[in-house]
Amino acid sequence: MRPARVVLIGPECTGKTWLAGELAAHYGVPSAPEHAREYVERHGEALTYADVEAIARGQRAGEDAAIARAEAQ
Repeated sequence: MRPARVVLIGPECTGKTWLAGELAAHYGVPSAPEHAREYVERHGEALTYADVEAIARGQRAGEDAAIARAEAQ
């Protein structure tokens, strides 16, 4: 069975990262960090619509890697 993916969205500094970690720990499931934050740190804050696909691909890759690590344990 393929694992469900839960996405938390909202404004900056509202506790999404903390909540994701708490939920993952509570349910004993893997969690992936927000790729957009890392992407902005690498590419600067002047992002455009053209960056959306790269951010989405990076997020998905991070989620897939977290799932693979959890399944290997």
